[in-house]
Amino acid sequence: HIEFDPDSLHIGNNYELDSAPATIPADTEYYVDLACGTGSFARSRLQRPNAKVLCIDKKKNQNEIDATIKAYFTDDKWSRVTYVNMDLTDLTTSKLAKLISDAWPTRLKKVTAIHYSPPCETYSYAHHGNNPHRIGKIPRMGSAGILARQHDAMNGTVLATLGEISMRHNTQISIEQPVCHFQFMPFTKRLLGRPGWFQKQADHCSNRGEDDIIFPRKRTDWFLYNVKPDVPLQLCTNNCGD
Repeated sequence: HIEFDPDSLHIGNNYELDSAPATIPADTEYYVDLACGTGSFARSRLQRPNAKVLCIDKKKNQNEIDATIKAYFTDDKWSRVTYVNMDLTDLTTSKLAKLISDAWPTRLKKVTAIHYSPPCETYSYAHHGNNPHRIGKIPRMGSAGILARQHDAMNGTVLATLGEISMRHNTQISIEQPVCHFQFMPFTKRLLGRPGWFQKQADHCSNRGEDDIIFPRKRTDWFLYNVKPDVPLQLCTNNCGD
C-alpha cells in the first residue's frame, strides 16, 4: 500500500521513455479527476508545479465549463488541466487509456491517482425518508426515477472500470460520496469485494486542505484502493466550536 497523500509517491524514478524523445520532464505527475465538479481534487494536486490533471465531466457547453470549473482555477493551474466534456456512462478502461494518451505522452499505468466524486442527489438521505428519486436502493417507477436510473448506469460503468484498473495497475484510486444509499448499491458492494479496496468515513471540515474555499461538516464515505488502511481521515469532534 501507499500513503493516501500522493506527495509520498515518486513515480519519476520509474518513468519509462516512449520510443520518441520525451517532451515533458520525467518527474511530471499525472492525475485523473472524474466528475470533477468545481475541481477541488484537481486544484489540490496542481499545487505541485510538476502536476497535470485530466478532468472529465459532462457540461452543456463551453460557457458552463468556464463558469462552473475554470473560474475556480488560476491561469497557471488551468494551463495544466486537460478538460474532456464527456458522459461518464461511456467510460471504459480502454477509453480512459486513450484519453490519457491523447492528453499526455504517457500511459494509464503511469497515472499517480484517479479520483471520482459522483453526484449524490439521487442517493441522498437528506430528503428525510422521502427521496423523490428512489425507494432505498431502487429507482422509483416512471419519470420520477429517470435520474436515479441514469446515475446507477453511470456509477455501474465507472466503478466497474475503476475495479478493472485496480486489478491491472497500482494506481491510487479514491471515490468520495456523502454517506447515503450509494454505499449499499450492488456496484459499490462489488467494488469493495475486489482485493485491496476498503471503505472509511470522514467529515469534510476535519480534512480540509489549505486551499479549500468551502469546508462543510459533511459526513463522507471514502472508497479507497492502494491506500494504507490507517490513512488519517478524521471524523469531526467539534474542536472548532461550530
